[in-house]
Amino acid sequence: MNNKTLGSLIGSAFTFLLATSCCWIPWIIIAFGGSIGASAILTKIDHFSGPLLIFSALLLALGFYTYYNSKKQVSNSNPIHYISTLTCPNCNNSKAEEMPADSCVYFYECTSCGTILKPKLGDCCVFCSFGSIPCPPIQENKDCC
Repeated sequence: MNNKTLGSLIGSAFTFLLATSCCWIPWIIIAFGGSIGASAILTKIDHFSGPLLIFSALLLALGFYTYYNSKKQVSNSNPIHYISTLTCPNCNNSKAEEMPADSCVYFYECTSCGTILKPKLGDCCVFCSFGSIPCPPIQENKDCC
């Protein structure tokens, strides 16, 4: 979530609380031993509740717009590839394989020599170690499985 989205969501929550304060602040004042006269002063905020609720709704809409718009930009700028060519280090045989979108492949048997490929130290899967393209979670800059 970027700063603009977070700011608009926090702003909308704050203005919503401010707009509805004429309803909940008197109860808090009375609960802590305050007088009804003191809470009556706060009911003057009631005149501003309509514009504040509209402002709150606008900030909330801006937050949702920026959040979902940023998701679209990220997904369109870096397409995820699901086909990677694995090359066996033993016999140099290459084969294009489809990668799962949300999980890692820890073992792969070479179709030519039968060698079982395992990820190298520091890699999360065989596609990151022996493939032409790393696995989808790594392409999305996420933690791997």
